[in-house]
Amino acid sequence: MIGRIRRALKIALGEQGGVTLPEVMVGVVVNAISVSLIAASILAFSTLQTSFASTAAAAREASVAELRWRSDLREATKYVITDATMITFSLAGSAGSCLERAWVLTPVGSRASLRIVTRTFPGPVSSAGCSGAASGTATTDLISDAKPLSAFVFSNVGGRSIVYTAGSPHLDTAVPRPTSISEADWAATAVALISLVTATNASMRSNNPLIVAQSVTTQTASTTSPNAPMNYVAP
Repeated sequence: MIGRIRRALKIALGEQGGVTLPEVMVGVVVNAISVSLIAASILAFSTLQTSFASTAAAAREASVAELRWRSDLREATKYVITDATMITFSLAGSAGSCLERAWVLTPVGSRASLRIVTRTFPGPVSSAGCSGAASGTATTDLISDAKPLSAFVFSNVGGRSIVYTAGSPHLDTAVPRPTSISEADWAATAVALISLVTATNASMRSNNPLIVAQSVTTQTASTTSPNAPMNYVAP
């Protein structure tokens, strides 16, 4: 029986003489390990490709969100802040229409979504916003896999944080006024800088947040009347 096994192995190995059964078994084990390593390498490469693809998609979403955010804030004739999760812009639309575009952060389990909800009005847009009955609503998802603590952050001309609750501004009292900032600027409730602070779960650099800060250049605090209207209205 042993002789038959040896002859069969020699035939399988191309009649290579001097090959013992233990040597053949070692070769089989080594080949099996090699196959396992190759399979593991393929799996790791596929996982890395998926990770890079997720990172690239997250980068694209962040880039689009940044461009639209800056554009809307620059071009708005009015904005209304609800809280850290919602801000609505009034913008000029096509063919003389008026757009109300709400930027909304919505928690969804372990993540959050950033989307814009646009309502179209007959127009034209004015410093008071849009008027008339809305003729249509469109929703666009900008970032689908954002961190749940994403938020809109507001500050006044003195760099002091402003927290909004149901549309009402409240100045942060935890930080003392720097000596380089005037009392009027520090006490202003008018928004001078709005930031979108977010990060994506999918990104390999998810711990590095995206901070898109845009100055409200046409609204400044007055030294005689620092509490300007909380809703930005362009001249």
